[in-house]
Amino acid sequence: MSIFAAVVWLSVVSCALVCSQETSKKPNLTTNENVTREAGCLLQDNVDYNGNLMFSGTIKLTQTSGAALTIEGNITGQATVGTNRKVERGFHVHRFGHIFESCNFSGSDFNPFNTKHGSITSQNRHVGDYGNIELMTKGTVSIKVTDNLSSLFGDNSILGRSLVIHEFEDDLGVKNTEESRTEGTSGRIVSCCVIALRDETKN
Repeated sequence: MSIFAAVVWLSVVSCALVCSQETSKKPNLTTNENVTREAGCLLQDNVDYNGNLMFSGTIKLTQTSGAALTIEGNITGQATVGTNRKVERGFHVHRFGHIFESCNFSGSDFNPFNTKHGSITSQNRHVGDYGNIELMTKGTVSIKVTDNLSSLFGDNSILGRSLVIHEFEDDLGVKNTEESRTEGTSGRIVSCCVIALRDETKN
């Protein structure tokens, strides 16, 4: 065997061994194993809102890959005037999570597909459109929202973005105005929080 042929033969053998080892280290990308993610969100007051009703509470988001997202929690109304009563308030995911100075830094509705504003059941809607939630002005209520569009997975994940509660009821984009088509005429942000991923190794 010539020197050249020997070098080629050794190269082929070496490549076969290395490639075999690398292939064995690759993850199984076709696995059907379900992955569950949890995230949390601690509501804070909007320091730039000067109304008489704020909301506090903790919101939990849970999703198994390929399944619907569940948003649930306990929210307390902190009205400074009036009696305790039920109210409907717009509930959305906004683009940004840098809200340390003010909820007003959360940006607009999260809308990666550039669609019009709608309800959570609309065929065409923002990813961040959750419609309205029913709250109490001076009491605590439990909320639960299930959504098949927004997700804790993928390129358009809502992780690191903001959940916001508005000062008015969301009209779900039915009015022929620019504000209705973008925010549902739901007014200013009253309270907000950052959607933060939970450490899956901690119980």
